[in-house]
Amino acid sequence: MIHKENLMHIPKSNMAYAKNKNTVYIQLRTKKNELESVELIKDHPDGWVQTDAGYVWKKESIPMRKHYTTSYFDYWQIEVLLGDPSMRYGFIVHTEKESKLFIERGLFDREDPFIENDINSYFAFPYIHEIDIFSPPTWVEKTIWYQIFPDRFYKANAESDSAHLQNWKDPKELGQYAFLGGNITGVTQKLDYLEELGVNGLYLTPIFEAPTVHKYDTSDYFKIDAAFGTKQDLKELVNLAHEKGMHLILDGVFNHCGVEFAPFQDVMLKGAESKYRDWFYIHQFPIIDASGKLIPTHYRHFVPTMPKLNTQNREVQDYLIEVAVYWMKEADIDGWRLDVANEIDHHFWRKFREAVKNVKKEAYIVGEIWHNAQPWLDGSQFDGVMNYPLTKPILEWMAAERIDTATFCDSFIESVVQYSSNQHAGMFNLLDSHDTDRIVHYAKHDLLRVNACYALLFILPGSLSLYYGSENYLEGGEDPENRKPMHFDSIKLKESILPQLIHARRENQPLFNQSTFAFIQCERDSVIIQKEFQNKRVYLFVSNKKDTTIGVPLKLQGTKMKNLLTGAIETMAETIKCTDTLFQLYLQARDVSD
Repeated sequence: MIHKENLMHIPKSNMAYAKNKNTVYIQLRTKKNELESVELIKDHPDGWVQTDAGYVWKKESIPMRKHYTTSYFDYWQIEVLLGDPSMRYGFIVHTEKESKLFIERGLFDREDPFIENDINSYFAFPYIHEIDIFSPPTWVEKTIWYQIFPDRFYKANAESDSAHLQNWKDPKELGQYAFLGGNITGVTQKLDYLEELGVNGLYLTPIFEAPTVHKYDTSDYFKIDAAFGTKQDLKELVNLAHEKGMHLILDGVFNHCGVEFAPFQDVMLKGAESKYRDWFYIHQFPIIDASGKLIPTHYRHFVPTMPKLNTQNREVQDYLIEVAVYWMKEADIDGWRLDVANEIDHHFWRKFREAVKNVKKEAYIVGEIWHNAQPWLDGSQFDGVMNYPLTKPILEWMAAERIDTATFCDSFIESVVQYSSNQHAGMFNLLDSHDTDRIVHYAKHDLLRVNACYALLFILPGSLSLYYGSENYLEGGEDPENRKPMHFDSIKLKESILPQLIHARRENQPLFNQSTFAFIQCERDSVIIQKEFQNKRVYLFVSNKKDTTIGVPLKLQGTKMKNLLTGAIETMAETIKCTDTLFQLYLQARDVSD
């Protein structure tokens, strides 16, 4: 018996969207193994036809493919090329014993005469409007970002260090006020190094004037912090990066400011009489006590030293948008990473996007959102988000060994299917950042596991982000340990897996960027993931147990493939050993030969 409660389809969502002006993607989620097959039933090109019984709505059916399976669900999918920009549709769902019609109103018998021509009871894709098709900047999915925490990356002109700078080699105490002296010119001086590594995108955490080293407590949005340099230094960095084919984005902290921000200082001084009182969420005046100390319970804040900005206020909206536009015009930056973006109203982000895209149509807008971000990815706000939900299963299976392989496969698939392929193209995928433990720490210094995590990262669609020092396996736990200084004199790129993975991905960009995965094998300790594009396939064999073997599927045994790490052409045996590495990455193509 087919149960209605096991069937799930949501129109105009990640389960039904326009991939382009002619193609609609459709997905149906069903209970695992409940159905034998599924057909999509939709308008026939003939439309309404006249018969002896009157006009009949003519339909056609197309088989759907079961693409993903988890412990609980099957995911059926199809891409429909439409001659007409609209579509009414439903699903014929089959078990061994029966077939039913599943439409928007529910589950019905296939021959129900009251439903057969009731076009408004079916699901609807009303119309494909090209302007509504989600489309991130075309360059984003080709980008491998390198995230830089400026104070800890590299300091130019080290000989002129002032007395307040901590010792770079042996910082006595790291923290939000431990300045080590890294600066913008230091980044500029390392562009050749970054080019050699293979990255082609730079993401800088905040660089505007603020009292702390992390700069998330902005005091002046229109000034580069003097510790980092000048506006001219930023312009020089962006220009040279562009000459090398690199894009650069800055960190926009628009949810909150620092207590030294002039409008907040005015509120502290004047209280209810301040013209900026509505720039913030003030619960009660005054916000300071008789000694001048802040009263955190009297105003809303991210932390007490970071009062929350009221982006519903028109003046605040205009001010922050002016900031964003100013730096794009002044320094020619390529976009913004937006801090705690989900705590700001959608109305503001729509205005923000319009203003930013008017300056640079191909600017990249990426939000820091740690959860499902569908409400921000409708094409009116962000181009992508930091894809932490897809980070978790990789880290927990491979690095920490806290979940089993089946749970990893389930979590990975569920994270993939929550977004459309168009949305995946704009994703900002990462394993670690300034807000997390570093991957080396998470994996307890097991570099084989770290390398395998990177391999899983590199097969994801969209852009990838590497946290500074990743290529040198820089270690660090929670803040401030995850923000240790970079030591360029100890870097040995030949001993890092990242240059090989970067080369493999950039040489096979369309293949790696496909959002469609096939888990062709999911065993107790290993998985085999396949990605396919045109006449090429890439296979990632990966195990989370050392000194084990991965069985090679019969269809692949005896075939020739190119090992993307060594460049060698290999004939696939019955098994792959996981001794010196926990993964292997292969390319199968028609032009692979001896």
